[in-house]
Amino acid sequence: MINLDLVSPQQARDLLGAIVGERRLGSEPEATDQVLRCCGGLPLALRIAGARLVANPGWQVADLARRLIPPHQRVDELHVEDLSLNQRLQRGYSRLNTAHQSIVRRLGQSGMTIRDEYVAVDLTSILDDLAERNILNTGPQYRMHELTYLWAHSLDGTSGVGLATTATDGGGTPRA
Repeated sequence: MINLDLVSPQQARDLLGAIVGERRLGSEPEATDQVLRCCGGLPLALRIAGARLVANPGWQVADLARRLIPPHQRVDELHVEDLSLNQRLQRGYSRLNTAHQSIVRRLGQSGMTIRDEYVAVDLTSILDDLAERNILNTGPQYRMHELTYLWAHSLDGTSGVGLATTATDGGGTPRA
């Protein structure tokens, strides 16, 4: 996908300052901190944020910060000219096999807690949900019966049929 090696908070500020100019950032320290938080130390996001400020000299840093604050629009706001965080992530995603794409989609829909620049995904809740639906068995580790695996493997990922909507025999065993 994209390199997720993060820079330190000081390196992030230095990178943004090198692009935008220290004077511009220094005149709005709170807004600058907000932009830095929204970029989460990701160099590509910082580069795009800086380029947007340079491309829009009439903007204050606070204008960009306001655009980045709502989580539901943050990724889409991180674009300028031929640089787009959304497109970069999409390009990496399209290179994944369908099983990995399905996991990424499921993780994106799972409950999450945002801590710093990371999202803590509760994988246990996903696995527990699958166990409650008798797709997995619990024990010292989660296990999938061979027949369940063969059934799941045969599902067409494009058909819209998911594990949660597949017909069962009342005991949770998938019907043929």
